[in-house]
Amino acid sequence: MLTQHTVVGCNVQSGDLMDTGTISGPTEGEAGAMVELSAGGTRTVPLPGTSEGRRFLADGDRVVLKGWCKCLARCALASGSAAEKSLRLFMTTVPLLPVIANKLDHEFNL
Repeated sequence: MLTQHTVVGCNVQSGDLMDTGTISGPTEGEAGAMVELSAGGTRTVPLPGTSEGRRFLADGDRVVLKGWCKCLARCALASGSAAEKSLRLFMTTVPLLPVIANKLDHEFNL
């Protein structure tokens, strides 16, 4: 993936967030993508604290990706997050731990 970015002239910097796709578990609570949470759009995912729900991400939704490292030895990795507000969404899979925020910019942990 890194090679593909650099070959086409992408200015990759240290600290840039790279995404390799979802990492999901076998149980319902281990879904790694919105499409899995909503069972392919057949089930509405409630947004806690509101009467709203989503089957897919909507234009203008804010997605926050959060990562962490758990290790037994000393670790050089730290936890962090990155956020982006979508203008148009063509894919419904969001990797890692998705956090959806409504247009009022309230964050909800799914």
